[in-house]
Amino acid sequence: MSTKLVLMPRRSWLIAALLLPIMIAGCGYPELSREAFELATLIENLCSYKKPEQVETARAIVREKREQNAITDSEQSTLLKILAEADAGRWSTASEQARALMRAQNRSQ
Repeated sequence: MSTKLVLMPRRSWLIAALLLPIMIAGCGYPELSREAFELATLIENLCSYKKPEQVETARAIVREKREQNAITDSEQSTLLKILAEADAGRWSTASEQARALMRAQNRSQ
């Protein structure tokens, strides 16, 4: 009986250690398709250079890519939220969100 008491906590720690990365991966930004990743790069660039005249163009491109089924609803929503930050003049926030989105991707490129 004492062996079971010792093994149960170890097993619980092992399960927690195995599940933690899976749970963390589920939080935050969605996984991006190649097309959405390229759009995120474009958005990060226009935010870094503070190009207000290009925000609406980028927004139209994102919507067009969604209409073509090149990106998912989730990807579109994420990218449009970043563009909304830029449109509101919060360039640093938008740029950081775009960079964080790209960093969150597991790309072997």
